[in-house]
Amino acid sequence: MKYVCAMLLVVTSCTGGMPAVAQITPVSLDSVHALGLDSITGAATAYFRTADQARGAALHTLLAAFLEFYGKEVGTDSRLRVAVLDSVDWGRVTRVPYGQPINSGPGSDNLLLAATSPPERIGTRAMPRGRNSDLLVIGHEGGHLLIWELMPDVLKQALRSSDDPAPDVLKRLQNVGAVPGWYWEMAANYLTTTFLEATDSEDARAWHDHLQENTEIPNPRFTHLTDWYASLLQATTSDGTPFVFTPDGGQNQGWFQGVVGLMAQHLHTHMGSSYVDYIRNVVSGGRVWSTEELVQQAELLAPGITTLLSTLNAQWKQPS
Repeated sequence: MKYVCAMLLVVTSCTGGMPAVAQITPVSLDSVHALGLDSITGAATAYFRTADQARGAALHTLLAAFLEFYGKEVGTDSRLRVAVLDSVDWGRVTRVPYGQPINSGPGSDNLLLAATSPPERIGTRAMPRGRNSDLLVIGHEGGHLLIWELMPDVLKQALRSSDDPAPDVLKRLQNVGAVPGWYWEMAANYLTTTFLEATDSEDARAWHDHLQENTEIPNPRFTHLTDWYASLLQATTSDGTPFVFTPDGGQNQGWFQGVVGLMAQHLHTHMGSSYVDYIRNVVSGGRVWSTEELVQQAELLAPGITTLLSTLNAQWKQPS
């Protein structure tokens, strides 16, 4: 069971795309509770210091709207939590660089981490500013957690149990873990876009513009969807810096988030929220999906995906 959870965390503990590299463990709810923070509770819960109550309340409102929308739209009944931390408290619960949003991955914590004062840059990566910073935390990182709520109950229960799963359940979890990582980033961006398009047209435009700007980062080193994921999982540099915070990693990661974000926008334009049903299918673990199969399926559902990828200089077919 530990093997399966670790494998899924590599896929899902993406801080806007950052891998769960060896020296970084996902933040836990227990570590946040130990800080003795104030809170606003409910299906959406926010933790914060008294001095940061306004930001905590704002993120709580956004998270509550996110959960209410998907509760009505696709029938999820989820409880998600966001902790708003300053740099000191941040360092007490995670080794992820301050301000880089993170989620707790699949399991029972359902926790998001947000900075009290989001930085403009983390390492070499330019971070979204203003409202887009909140949308990255709640929409994108919350989207990662919501994806795992779309799992069949038998798989969710297995992830939350300390017992070893039955062989058939283990196989299905392994199939989920073997789905290309770029797909989960695309799906998280899709859930963000779908929520914003239905609830706030101004936020939706700002999010789209942020993704479009990312695709204009020049000369990405890796242009195949699978190359991107593989590059993010490389060992850290000699000084312990996660690859995503190196010049190559930061530029490439930002570009690919833009690419998969515009893919998500395209799917929403053609399908609205109905693409959630296809995400449910992929996350059911019935079989392993390849990059080629996932893109081909998207092309059938929403013609123009492959043209979009070509326009953005993003490759998806493996060389023959």
